[in-house]
Amino acid sequence: MNKLMRLTLISLLIIFAIGVYTVEANKPSRSSLQTLSSTERIQGESLIGAYPFFEEQTTAAINLPSIDNLLRGTSLTVSSIDGEQVTDPTLVKRISDELGQLLGGWFNQDLTPYIQLHQSLVPQNMQQYYRNSGTTLQSDKPKTAFYYLAFQIVPWQVQALGELGVFHSISISQPLTKAKALQEGGHPSPRPLGSIEPLLADAAPNLSTAKLSDRSAEHPVNVFDTYLQDTWLTIKSGVRLSLTDNGTEVTSEHPYHYSIRINLDLRKSR
Repeated sequence: MNKLMRLTLISLLIIFAIGVYTVEANKPSRSSLQTLSSTERIQGESLIGAYPFFEEQTTAAINLPSIDNLLRGTSLTVSSIDGEQVTDPTLVKRISDELGQLLGGWFNQDLTPYIQLHQSLVPQNMQQYYRNSGTTLQSDKPKTAFYYLAFQIVPWQVQALGELGVFHSISISQPLTKAKALQEGGHPSPRPLGSIEPLLADAAPNLSTAKLSDRSAEHPVNVFDTYLQDTWLTIKSGVRLSLTDNGTEVTSEHPYHYSIRINLDLRKSR
């Protein structure tokens, strides 16, 4: 190979390397998952304004955590479980894989560092308290274990509860200032962050919203500003007042939040 040919080959290799680097540099950066500390998590919520009781979809005097309660009602946030924790790395990996397959996007990553397993949705001390008071308590028993998931992709927070192959209740939330959350007169702003579809396309692109029935008009706007539903999938969103784990109002510059709740009832998907 003469000198000219060598120089030509080297030049082509340099041009190729620059091209590859340019393509990679211009690719959209993958969303980076971060730990969501317990102090940053949205622990509870309160609806703003009056609403019909039927929206709660329950007549139970004691509204304890259950699969049915998680998949219905007005709640848009998901709180952590206080039930006894268990350890099963293989199960945690299977949960991470299932979420990745069902949702894609943010969830198509290694979620195992952010997942905790629990034996029950209801803490043992709470179960014992109601039993001692003579109340008949029926609590859900998992086939494997319930999981709690928490991470953040700033400015969004993700919290989820579920069971492998049974159900997933996922809440994607962003804290809001009062000015952003409310209109004049104190009414919640509908879609203060815009349409939820672009976010869903980024966070959970494997979910197809095109075939969902839009039932938003069936609900007061202060309850849900968006309500999309199919046989086993429900997506709903709205503004809420943030509460602490003691049920008191959050005192911060972001006392409200906007949440998108994704409920997947895999029992109905078969």
